[in-house]
Amino acid sequence: RWNNAHPCYTLGCSACHSRHIREDILTKTYVAALNKMTGDYDKVMTTLQDSADVLSKEYPIEQLDEISDRIIEIQTEVMKVHRKKQQGKIDSDKYEQQIEKLKQELQENETKQHELQQATTKISHIKDWMKEFGEHLETAQMDGKYDGVVIKKLVNKIKMYDDRIVVEFKYG
Repeated sequence: RWNNAHPCYTLGCSACHSRHIREDILTKTYVAALNKMTGDYDKVMTTLQDSADVLSKEYPIEQLDEISDRIIEIQTEVMKVHRKKQQGKIDSDKYEQQIEKLKQELQENETKQHELQQATTKISHIKDWMKEFGEHLETAQMDGKYDGVVIKKLVNKIKMYDDRIVVEFKYG
């Protein structure tokens, strides 16, 4: 990407004193540094999978169907209470108490449902990222949609010297 304020962009390459490097060399250097940092691919992927499993346990997504069913049940109960009120089978106080109780339970279940739906999306994104990252480590290729994200998350600096390139990671 070109930076509009960069001399190469505004004045041309002859006015720029920045060091330039071919992208394929930078890519190979980054991948080599990443592989050196991670060392054991299987261990890294196991650690990532364990982290995703912890998140999955924190948000038991299998409960989503149960909560949806309970929301439908509560809505049905509200209709029954409303019919009883219309038929004169319960008084206004009893009606208000039951409706308030059902309303509170409905709100709680809708909140849980929303949280689980968000967690489902988040876990799905994490698994997609893990798959992409695993392929990234395994194949040493940088052509996926998450590679820029991986680089931004892991790399602090890339320093270029005349005889070498140093990749500094944020972690490790």
